[in-house]
Amino acid sequence: MAYRDFTVGQVLTSQQVDEFLMRQTVMVFADSAARSTALADVTVQGMLTYLLDTSTYESWTGAAWVNISNPGDITAVTAGTGLTGGGTSGDVTLNVDTAQFITSDTVTTAQDLIVADGASSVTRLGVGADDQVLKVVGGALAWADGGGGGNYYNVTAAGTYTVDLEAGLYDVSSTGPITVGGVAVDGNAGLLNYPSGITSLIANPQYDLDSWTSRTSGFGSDTIYGVTYGDGLYVAGGSSGTLTTSPDGTTWTTRTSGFGSDAIYGVTYGDGLYVAVGNSGTLTTSPDGTTWTTRTSGFGSDTIWVVTHGDGLYVAVGESGTMTTNSALPVTTALSLEPKSPLISLP
Repeated sequence: MAYRDFTVGQVLTSQQVDEFLMRQTVMVFADSAARSTALADVTVQGMLTYLLDTSTYESWTGAAWVNISNPGDITAVTAGTGLTGGGTSGDVTLNVDTAQFITSDTVTTAQDLIVADGASSVTRLGVGADDQVLKVVGGALAWADGGGGGNYYNVTAAGTYTVDLEAGLYDVSSTGPITVGGVAVDGNAGLLNYPSGITSLIANPQYDLDSWTSRTSGFGSDTIYGVTYGDGLYVAGGSSGTLTTSPDGTTWTTRTSGFGSDAIYGVTYGDGLYVAVGNSGTLTTSPDGTTWTTRTSGFGSDTIWVVTHGDGLYVAVGESGTMTTNSALPVTTALSLEPKSPLISLP
């Protein structure tokens, strides 16, 4: 039996109908008994039937009918690597061999590392000390002090640190913000080129600006309008002419400001002098924050709102668009240095 291409007008014989039509279709029978009766002595290898009672497709092998509806029957389950159990019949169970896996009890401390020991298992490597690096020591991985050409610094306070590193390419990383040879670094900066070498590390102070501590200011319920710092002293000014000073920002001392009951709206510091400004054109100065002297501001009775200092110049601004400045006077100090012979005492 095979495929045949019939021509137009060709008359089919009964044999051709049997071989090319009947025996190459999927014939449907009520059951196997009905099939045996209908196909007695006409079965051909490869013939297909469908049995309604079992809902199965069967194929004639030349010797018997074979169910081909479920050709993928599982006859056995074999446990592979990391598994145990299995079986060839009935319900089959597979178990995970936990000895083949890394379990949570392998590590006992935060930052532990897992290291293969070369014997199909792993061991725990505890976290090292500050500034240590992973190195091969005696043929095994271990924490060790930094070295081998690297440069490791543990910066624990704000400030400028002098270093002497030659020009070249450096792999730079940090655990916080720091300026390395003029380049700001915060984290892994990767490869950086320093053609002139590295001479300084600058760590700026870090602040938690979402956390402020309340202090006793000495103002009571009066408003504080301004505060400044200079030469190791904080100075604050506000309502009712109140002015306080503090060397540490914690303990404040009330001073006589020279404002009477007039409000102080601004304070500044520069070139060794504190300056306070406020109502009625009042302006006072102090070299130490304790003793204040009233000055002529140029504002008349107009209020002075703000005062600042920079580059050798004080600038004050206030009502009616008034602005006044005060610059440093020329230095006229005469200095005499006359050499003298050492005194010699003779017996």
